[in-house]
Amino acid sequence: MNEDFELPSADYAFESGTYRQVRKRLQYELTLVARMIRAGFGTRLFYLSLSGFDTYSGQRSDQDSLLTQFRTAIGSFFGELQKLGDSKQVLLMTYSEFGRRVKENGSKGTDHCTSSCMFVVGPSVKGGDRRASQPSRRPARQRLFEIPH
Repeated sequence: MNEDFELPSADYAFESGTYRQVRKRLQYELTLVARMIRAGFGTRLFYLSLSGFDTYSGQRSDQDSLLTQFRTAIGSFFGELQKLGDSKQVLLMTYSEFGRRVKENGSKGTDHCTSSCMFVVGPSVKGGDRRASQPSRRPARQRLFEIPH
């Protein structure tokens, strides 16, 4: 294992017999994943999560913070993988178990809906390749009886 490999500091605090998130949790966990890849454990799939996106109100500041954590963690992860020579064998995919409406609600947040997005990241990804059409912004009740093309 590379001894120069540093973990982000102050990511967890141990309280009442359990660890809780302090900050940079995703970056910390991705750093551990990079270490496991480098160690050659042979694991083909790692699952991590970043919570806090269920924003019904005051979404702007929460989203700014979450997306900054996301961007920083992913950049750091692939930077470390590239430095270690492991980046070409890694593909990162994001998903959400629910979608958000495009239109903001009355409390500056968004409500649940049926659509969502995915991101696929890695050196082998061909950028700009979109696999879905732009969703309709018309209310679902107006689209209920449409036949897809």
